[in-house]
Amino acid sequence: MTGFALPLAMKRWSAGSIVRALYGVAIVLTAALAFDPAQNVFVAAIVLSTLYAIGNCHTIALAEAQEHISARRRGMILGVLNGLGFVGVASFSPIFGLIARSLEPSPAFTAMFAATSAVLTGSLFLYMFRSRMR
Repeated sequence: MTGFALPLAMKRWSAGSIVRALYGVAIVLTAALAFDPAQNVFVAAIVLSTLYAIGNCHTIALAEAQEHISARRRGMILGVLNGLGFVGVASFSPIFGLIARSLEPSPAFTAMFAATSAVLTGSLFLYMFRSRMR
């Protein structure tokens, strides 16, 4: 659905507004899962599906980044940004595995979703204030 919704949304709102809004929703949803990971399985499935769909805004953020990067350096910088996303996922997977093996299920999921919410919050902060950090 996001494949159809995002192009329509981009006709109405700026890419930055969409990315900020989706990251905000993702932070709220991951924080909610951290506070109550043992909630109704159907609600959790809907929230996790929504979070997965929000991941599609990654392409919008990279497309928007092209406007702020000189053509000469664009490929290298976008490659690094994209690579950092994959390195982040790859880095957190074994950490989450250690958490899952060392804690009971509910506290383990609380820790994992709280960590995810914190990383998303940091990412949104960096995204929003990127022009001041140049």
